[in-house]
Amino acid sequence: MGSLPKVPTRLRLDLAADAEIVRDIRCQLEEFIAPLPLSIDEVEGLEVALSEACNNAICHGSPLGRTNRIRVECWLDHDLLVLEVEDEGGSVPRTALRRGPPDDWQTSGRGLYLMRQFTDALVFKVNDAGLVVRMVKRIPHSGSQPIEHINGEFYHASA
Repeated sequence: MGSLPKVPTRLRLDLAADAEIVRDIRCQLEEFIAPLPLSIDEVEGLEVALSEACNNAICHGSPLGRTNRIRVECWLDHDLLVLEVEDEGGSVPRTALRRGPPDDWQTSGRGLYLMRQFTDALVFKVNDAGLVVRMVKRIPHSGSQPIEHINGEFYHASA
């Protein structure tokens, strides 16, 4: 295989924590990753994963509602697509980090499960501003880099 197609350097969004923005974020992600060699299912999966992260940031990481901000950043690091969502809330409860599928009758709690299903790595970091959720998807390409090289000070969801 050859090298990956040229994509814009980064997608950066800084938006009010409002559920109305999630559709637009999905559209911008789709446009950003359009040049990449991803199947329709992979693109749709990434849109779902990013939507879930944004919905969680809006619902759980925005204590002041629409006056809070969420930041979305996407970039390509060699053959790894990195999707990051930062909110102004706190940490993820340990009970939410469990790995199995959600119970059939749960009314919520599917977001992290779906993020894990559609990406190759899901990590969290609490910083001064709030919580950062980082999702990584390996893009098919020769000479793949190990995912661990971008984790830095983040910790895995199973921690």
